[in-house]
Amino acid sequence: MSKWTKRYGLVEIRKLPLSDVEQLTKIRNGTYLKLTDEVAVDRVAFGKLKRWDQLAARAAAAGLTADKAVVSGVAAARLWGLGVRGYDPTVDLTTMKAKAQSPKHWPPNVRYRSTHLNPGDFIEDNGLRLTTLGRTVADITRWHGFVDGVIAIDSARHRYQNVSFAVLRESALGLGPFHGRALVRRVLDLSRPDIDSPLESWARALLIEAGVGVEILTQVEIRGTDGSRYYRVDLLIDGWLIIEIDGAVKYDGETFGETTAEVLRAEREREKYLQNEGYVFLRVGMADLLPDSNGEFGVVVKARALLDHHAARVIA
Repeated sequence: MSKWTKRYGLVEIRKLPLSDVEQLTKIRNGTYLKLTDEVAVDRVAFGKLKRWDQLAARAAAAGLTADKAVVSGVAAARLWGLGVRGYDPTVDLTTMKAKAQSPKHWPPNVRYRSTHLNPGDFIEDNGLRLTTLGRTVADITRWHGFVDGVIAIDSARHRYQNVSFAVLRESALGLGPFHGRALVRRVLDLSRPDIDSPLESWARALLIEAGVGVEILTQVEIRGTDGSRYYRVDLLIDGWLIIEIDGAVKYDGETFGETTAEVLRAEREREKYLQNEGYVFLRVGMADLLPDSNGEFGVVVKARALLDHHAARVIA
């Protein structure tokens, strides 16, 4: 049993012996859900997985089924455990030959891509092939853009701190000349290893892309003037505007072993202390990272308004 089949409860149909009547019957009667023609999973167990894990399971199933292709892009990022935006079920498979088959022959939720792969651009892992961390970041950036690239590289640097940035950079740019190379290089140059939240990377990327502020620092430790206490903040713009990105997990009453009331009380105390020190606070959530009907992002609009209003403000 490979780590992929064990992690997600996948069953490789082609490897089942004819004597395994029980599992073959479950495939025939619908107890098992077929993710691909060759990989199935218990329907009830699959339904209990978190949406993220369901998508990762589908990526693994596609990879285990593909004999001459490599799991790439967002699907590869899911298998690496990286943060990505959205819940698109499409699995990108990069062919190991010159040209991909016609789209009319693609299985559901699979997209084949024809692009050059060096031998060092992918690894073989427990029965499937997937792009390396660096190549995964490069593909996400050139296929999906700046914001998605920043989220992916920040996540890769934080999750795999045993992999040097030099190695990641070489892997990401090792394609040689390619369309989008300058954008990949920019994403790498702007990446940070200390960001543990995809939402924070997402907000930071939107602010950078919109040209908000002069300097955006991450995970900043702020000490009070009396030196008695200090707090770490998500983003600090131009030395005085603090942006905190709130995720629902913070208020679930379980993840951090505190009740919602305790979390809110501690946050209010922290916010009040920093405001008394001269900082301005802006709290944003997921809704502020999504475009409104005019294509504008709340985090950008709100931050820019505060910066414009306090243009002359300086913290001593």
